[in-house]
Amino acid sequence: MSGKPPQRLRIGCDASGILGHSGMETYTRNIITALAQLNEIDMLLWTTAREEADVRKQFSDVKGISVSSPFTHPHTYTKLFRRVVEHHKQRVVWNSVAKEADIVFCTDPMKYPKSIPNAIVMVHDVIPLYANPLWTKAKHSRRYGYVMNAIEHNALAILCPSEFVKDDILRYTSIEESRIHVVPEAGYPVEPDFSSSGGVLQSLGLSDGMRYILYVGRIDPRKNFETLFAAYSQIVKSQPDVRLVIAGGAGRGTTKRMYRRIAEAGLTDAVIHLPGRSDTEIQTLYHHAQAFVFLSYCEGFGLPVIEAMQCGAPVVCSDTTSLPEVAGNAAFIIKPDDVPSATRILTDLLYDSSLRERH
Repeated sequence: MSGKPPQRLRIGCDASGILGHSGMETYTRNIITALAQLNEIDMLLWTTAREEADVRKQFSDVKGISVSSPFTHPHTYTKLFRRVVEHHKQRVVWNSVAKEADIVFCTDPMKYPKSIPNAIVMVHDVIPLYANPLWTKAKHSRRYGYVMNAIEHNALAILCPSEFVKDDILRYTSIEESRIHVVPEAGYPVEPDFSSSGGVLQSLGLSDGMRYILYVGRIDPRKNFETLFAAYSQIVKSQPDVRLVIAGGAGRGTTKRMYRRIAEAGLTDAVIHLPGRSDTEIQTLYHHAQAFVFLSYCEGFGLPVIEAMQCGAPVVCSDTTSLPEVAGNAAFIIKPDDVPSATRILTDLLYDSSLRERH
């Protein structure tokens, strides 16, 4: 034996723009942490100078991570120059890191740079390729098509979170099945601590003991708020103390449309919107909810379903796309437009504590 220590695998990952609250950002933070905690892996992260301090703080308790800031954040410049900075980031920075790393792990397909031979890409879904104008703008659908074409011709391997997404990739692209690997996503990496949950609820404007139905996730038409609002409108007539809590963000226009829809339904005083919340706050909301509702029309995985279960919330989700695969028989699964079933199940969960505990 030579006595030399085993060579550690070096994985490069773009850590710019990962400190928000979207599913993509949460996934990226969690997977970086999980990989770095493996003894044989070193994570090489790069980000912008503006974000470097926050990224270092995010991973300060995790060994095996090095952080550099090789480029200026695009938003530092006017819109005219942002594309130039983004081009620099993808072509110069990614190629530079690719030479240092054994593998470049791209957690967001839209960040994938062309011609990186050692890149592995996580494709969370191919919903933009559906070209549904209610879900995706035509410009974004075209861009996503270009990106998937580049991934098809250059990526070392493609990961996806569910068998549903794998089937979609095979349906909408020419990528060989042998290059696609299903790697399901996971919930919170550490078991949540609810010892101070009462104070967290109060900081969110929710009194201890308040009954509420919860939605967590991005606000957009694909998430199907119509069924949720319709069911809740029926419930609140007989149970006016029950609140609907929506923990998720969106663009300004989408948020305004949601507020207008809430007002049209006469629910302005009954719906509580809590955008941009921390993991601790979201976990507390899950834990104290009478029910978590996720009636999306289409999901590549549906991470909030797993998170809600981990925090002890009974889950009501739709029977579409990946959600039955993810939820199994541990949730109430209904058709996304089935308002009577949603109303009945939510009413039962509000009244029956034993039913909530069993789910």
